[in-house]
Amino acid sequence: MPPRPRTSNRHAWFVLLSCLALALAGAVALASWPQEPDPVTNSTVDLLQARRKLGLAERSTFIPRPVLSTHELNAWLAAYQESRKDKPMGYGLLRYARLKTLSADITPSVITLSLTGVWGAVLVGNFRLGPWPFSLSIDGIPQRRQTGFGFAIKGGNIGHLPLPGPTAALPAMIFSDLLRPANKEHAVLDKITEFYLERHQVTLTLESHE
Repeated sequence: MPPRPRTSNRHAWFVLLSCLALALAGAVALASWPQEPDPVTNSTVDLLQARRKLGLAERSTFIPRPVLSTHELNAWLAAYQESRKDKPMGYGLLRYARLKTLSADITPSVITLSLTGVWGAVLVGNFRLGPWPFSLSIDGIPQRRQTGFGFAIKGGNIGHLPLPGPTAALPAMIFSDLLRPANKEHAVLDKITEFYLERHQVTLTLESHE
């Protein structure tokens, strides 16, 4: 009996690999296309209010529950971003990245954290690579874990590429590392035990000093 022709199988594999290549190219293009940050007005009054509330909460002798509005949280994040603007965003490839904007939006179900940054420029021999702008966002519920501050992931984005559910683990890890306390002022993050989300505000429970 003559062997069965394999032309149809080869054609099927070619179509499948072509579709996968197109999907990968599309994903890379979307991830490389950064989103513009939403306009956020950060006032000195909001920053002072946020620092006053957190400072009073840290010094209290009972279990405090400061309430931060979206404006106050964004003013605090902007000050945090300013303190890190000339520092690497992390390790590995992120040591070439610098943070440009950091903001949040609060709903009763999730906090959306967004950042924009620039990666590069890197000298490779006589060639200069970059800089390249990028953006990340994460939808999640902030949590206190044994390893520190983190998120229960609901989704996110790299650029315009949507990342549903657990596929947003990479940007969530970047945000967790970025918000890990780096000095005394931001050590308040390690004292937060609970988060209660409402529209445009979050109530924090800090550990007792008793």
